Amino acid sequence: MFGRLKALNAVITHILQQITDKRYVLVSEMEHISNNLPWRERFEVEYIAVNQDGQIQLEDLKDKLIKLRGQIGLVDWRER
Repeated sequence: MFGRLKALNAVITHILQQITDKRYVLVSEMEHISNNLPWRERFEVEYIAVNQDGQIQLEDLKDKLIKLRGQIGLVDWRER
């Protein structure tokens, strides 16, 4: 687990250095809270709803993309 978290933090650090003018990160509700913590240092986190099968709800994603157009630095989700 340590190797995975270290790698994730390295990627996030790199991304944070590249994204300077965006305000939001979209992540799925299934994302573990520890994976969201680095994003919170720089962005407001918006959660994408998921259904009972663990799949993102595309209508919710679409609504958030429209509402936050031009302000999103990253969209991150993993389906289970």
